[in-house]
Amino acid sequence: LGIEVLKAGATRQASLQFTVKELLNILLDKAEQTSDWKGELSQAQLQYAANDAGSLVKLITKLQSRLEQTRLSNIAILEYCCLPAVVQMQQRGIYLDHQRWQRVRSDYEQQRDRLESKIYQELGKKFNIVSSKQLLVALQEYGVELKSTNSNTLIELVKEYPIMTTILKYRSLNTTISTFLKGYEEHIQPDSRLRGNWWQIGTRTGRTSCTEPNLSNIPKIPKIRSCFAASEGYLLIDADYSQIELRLAAKRMGVPRLIEAFKQGKDIHALTASYVYDCEIDELKPEQRKLGKIANLGLIYGMGAEKFRLNAAKKFNVYFTLERSKELRDMFFSLYPEIEEYHQQCRRNWQQGQQQAQSTLGRLNIWSHKSPKLNQIINYSIQADCADLLKQAISDWYLESLHHKLDVYLVLTAYDQLVIEVREEQAQSATEILERVMIEAGRDLLNPIPVVVDLKVGKYWS
Repeated sequence: LGIEVLKAGATRQASLQFTVKELLNILLDKAEQTSDWKGELSQAQLQYAANDAGSLVKLITKLQSRLEQTRLSNIAILEYCCLPAVVQMQQRGIYLDHQRWQRVRSDYEQQRDRLESKIYQELGKKFNIVSSKQLLVALQEYGVELKSTNSNTLIELVKEYPIMTTILKYRSLNTTISTFLKGYEEHIQPDSRLRGNWWQIGTRTGRTSCTEPNLSNIPKIPKIRSCFAASEGYLLIDADYSQIELRLAAKRMGVPRLIEAFKQGKDIHALTASYVYDCEIDELKPEQRKLGKIANLGLIYGMGAEKFRLNAAKKFNVYFTLERSKELRDMFFSLYPEIEEYHQQCRRNWQQGQQQAQSTLGRLNIWSHKSPKLNQIINYSIQADCADLLKQAISDWYLESLHHKLDVYLVLTAYDQLVIEVREEQAQSATEILERVMIEAGRDLLNPIPVVVDLKVGKYWS
């Protein structure tokens, strides 16, 4: 973990051999690692073990020195304190109701098959829709002039050719089926639990990640999430930081209108939408508020007009012209000028060759081999703050749970969310502790913006 903090999560080769070479410039001979260690050990094996053990004293001294030099000691300690809970999460896994899972998979496959039939009927032939080459030929024969079938190209053609919407929906469904509903099947263990390979520092921002299967990116689809359940005699507590990245961005960028709105408990997406539509918040329609959400989540990180338009179509199925996209951007930055000023300052720093960014607590990322993109400079500090905040909550929660002798386990974490499994009779106490430590973890970072945690308790995750 220490070397990964130094490397800002850019390496997953944090083995003893890698770390010793990186910090001490010594190459450990690992030839004996795969030898037969049963019975009496050979002189070569004893020497191998001694070399490994002997390197640790020099290594820890050098590592501590490097962490202090780079002012990363506090981040390293934070990661060390999170380790027991992350290990527990990997060992515990999470229970999957396989019968529910099969029903959801069947439902999704039927939806996909109906879309497939609709596409075949409209285009007048059967082919492999997943194949970009075959889809390109089918669309060209249909009369569409295009050279690529990537999503951005198809989005451009939605209004002229409605079948593009069906193709995009088919792709989205098929990805969900293959990656999750079908993809998870081979990873279900005999006790009906899923146990992924968790990387505590899985990204440069410090967020966790998970593979085989990916449990850190489960779709926010109620049907899918409701298949994850607590063990017999236990309940799940789902704790989610409310709009945490927007709160962190408002604080870092110094946006008075957003800060005051958060302090008053206002609906931020409705606030933005009411400005766009020039109406009162209580007069907004659901689809109008949705546009406010799209603007907030996209433009706060500096999306250009074209990317903003494509993002709205991909993630929200909302389509508008490039001219409308530019108009919405102008209105957004008119409402929140401090955000545009922050972006411009980041741009100036970037143009002057900025090669690093850090979180409020000091988590550092240095782009040493190639220059970062502008959006990476804008995004890093906010997303790293979010990671630090969540890990502080995990560390504090773990210690509090031990102190109160709770039969409780961390089973999932993703972005701004923790999912805990707890004995039914301890659920109320565990919920109160979890909410308190999560609020306390972000209080100093966000002050004067309040920290809000949304909690749900039940047998199934939702």
